[in-house]
Amino acid sequence: MNPVIVGTGLIAMDVVLRGEAQVPVRRCTGGTCGNVLASLAYLGWRAVPVARLANDRAGEAVQKDLKAWGVETRFLRMPSTRPTPIVIQRLLAGPGGEPVHKFSWTCPCCGSWLPRYTAIAKAAAAQVVAEIDEPAVFFFDRPSPGAIAMATAYSAAGALVVFEPSANGDPRTFEAALKLADIVKYSDQRMAALPRHLSARKQLEIQTLGRSGLRYRFAKGSRTTAWKLLPSIVARELVDSAGAGDWSTAGLLHHVGRTGRAGFESCKHEELEAALHYGQALAAWTCSFEGARGGMYERTVRQFRKDVTTLIDGSKQPKAVVQLPRKDGELAGICPSCAEPSRAGRVSRGARPVRSVA
Repeated sequence: MNPVIVGTGLIAMDVVLRGEAQVPVRRCTGGTCGNVLASLAYLGWRAVPVARLANDRAGEAVQKDLKAWGVETRFLRMPSTRPTPIVIQRLLAGPGGEPVHKFSWTCPCCGSWLPRYTAIAKAAAAQVVAEIDEPAVFFFDRPSPGAIAMATAYSAAGALVVFEPSANGDPRTFEAALKLADIVKYSDQRMAALPRHLSARKQLEIQTLGRSGLRYRFAKGSRTTAWKLLPSIVARELVDSAGAGDWSTAGLLHHVGRTGRAGFESCKHEELEAALHYGQALAAWTCSFEGARGGMYERTVRQFRKDVTTLIDGSKQPKAVVQLPRKDGELAGICPSCAEPSRAGRVSRGARPVRSVA
């Protein structure tokens, strides 16, 4: 039986643009939660995301994309009165010509603010827990009352609870998330370090360091081990580093989360390091493609496994990846404000954004 992961947090429509172009290279599901669960579905897991997506074009596209990868979508449209979140990612050249990416929450066509994330309600969380009662892993990246309710229930059922914050947020909700989490993973660009751990269980803290790799430590109550550094695996060709952290999470969970918290707690240190190293290989692999999960659309699972094995082995480089340009039409077909005839095209790029009334 395939292991089950339930997750809630940012699930959005990613729109990837090259430079200042307005025609997307790719439109696909994004957001930390969306990427982690879609990646694990690609690795053979039963993935069940929970989100408040609207019945709009972006929501329909996200659902269609996730369905294509075998992700369960029945909890993607929990009651919502707001449009589906949309994130713009621009692929740019850095000062030295190296590829960099930037994220934006404003439409490049009309200048309006794009829809943002809305947390699930506690009632919706209770509905999911009643139907999916014993997942191996529960993942969340945005602390909210609904997410905390799910984490509490799933932790009591023996699930491995994984929290990947992008910011501290509300102090009490954030503290509750830390108490429930078995694994906490975050970027050094977001946080220097977490507050002292409050969990009485074995807890793994992972801080990603970009090109320098990652460091990790364990905590139990007031006792915390020293940090240990794991250097990164060098990508064959750096095209786009977006989504690398999400793939590293998926790789780690693929090895240590299959049997829930019990399997994680019984994991030997060398097994944990091997799992972290596998996650780093997946992170290096995705950097050779445009978009957070571009490789999924351009490589078969068999090719993916061969590429990752080669990266882990390090003895030779994987075969060159052919980038497949894909144009999905103008962004105006997705942005809620562009859909309003009176607003479309009224605000040029670089103008002060007009907040969406949707």
